[in-house]
Amino acid sequence: MKYLLLLLMVGISYSAVAQPKFLSVKANMQTGTGVQKGKLRNVYGFGATFESRLKALYPLKFTVGLDFGINGLKNQPYDLDFNGYITSTSVQYTSYVILLSAGLKYILWEEKALSPYAGVSVGGLNYYTSMSVEDQDDPDGCSPMETKPVSYSLVFAGKAEAGLRYKIKNGDRNGASFIEAGAGYLAGTKGKYLRLEKKPGHNHSDDDYMMKFTQNSTGQVHDHPLGSLYRTATSQLVFRVAYVCPL
Repeated sequence: MKYLLLLLMVGISYSAVAQPKFLSVKANMQTGTGVQKGKLRNVYGFGATFESRLKALYPLKFTVGLDFGINGLKNQPYDLDFNGYITSTSVQYTSYVILLSAGLKYILWEEKALSPYAGVSVGGLNYYTSMSVEDQDDPDGCSPMETKPVSYSLVFAGKAEAGLRYKIKNGDRNGASFIEAGAGYLAGTKGKYLRLEKKPGHNHSDDDYMMKFTQNSTGQVHDHPLGSLYRTATSQLVFRVAYVCPL
């Protein structure tokens, strides 16, 4: 992460001189592929990217971006079976992904109404999940020993993207506005992320996320699976549309 911060500082300092600057406001969708396919729920969100031309390297642009996406927000009922007694409860589940990145962007025909573009970036990707387990206060049932567990993981990630840019407001290259649509691939180091899902019967796997409960009448401590905790490399397809305007 210290190298990412150094890159951000150098890029911002270099682009702080009187160069044309733009703001890209975007809507994103990410979906797991490869080792994350079927494990990571689709991520829907938004973001913003600051773009500044590099005078000595024109037409390259330096970019700094922040993206936020949600891939889980629900309240799911659970029936917990322990020694034949069923405790009905519910789990409030929130899961999101944050990406902070810096990179370079190249626009092939910046003066034209329609132009392809390509970009690369590197940064830190944060997987965050929190759950709130309702305690039913059932004297014969189960009570969670931890009511608000949290899963957190920070990984190093890089992204390559390509797409099309369409000019929607005329002006010179410093004053025009654009719509962009693109797709890319996001790859990163191994991280952990939690997916809330019901497990059928008593079949358990190595990926089960187990929470400790206490049987209220006997004090016996035991586990119940409340989902899957995956530990994989980051492998995602990214799709986005954006509005780009001068600052």
